[in-house]
Amino acid sequence: MRRNRVSETTHLPGIRLMEEKDVKVVCKLLQTYLQKFDLAPIYSEEEVRHWFLHKGDDLTRVIWAYVVEVPSLNLHHTYGIGSIQQRDH
Repeated sequence: MRRNRVSETTHLPGIRLMEEKDVKVVCKLLQTYLQKFDLAPIYSEEEVRHWFLHKGDDLTRVIWAYVVEVPSLNLHHTYGIGSIQQRDH
């Protein structure tokens, strides 16, 4: 059973898990958003790739990063969902 998942059909057209091809635009969007704050981290593309682009399976995933892509408008939005699960050993 998957604990955290987004339905296969959504009310938000164009939403999908972040992919390698999204790193550059996600980094730019994140930098623009974080400029609103007096104190905020500065993420490089490498750091965005490391923190938001998961390379394992769903059991080891901590952050689910989604993008909303609207090709006709050349527009992207990003959303992230974090989860830290306690595991029995």
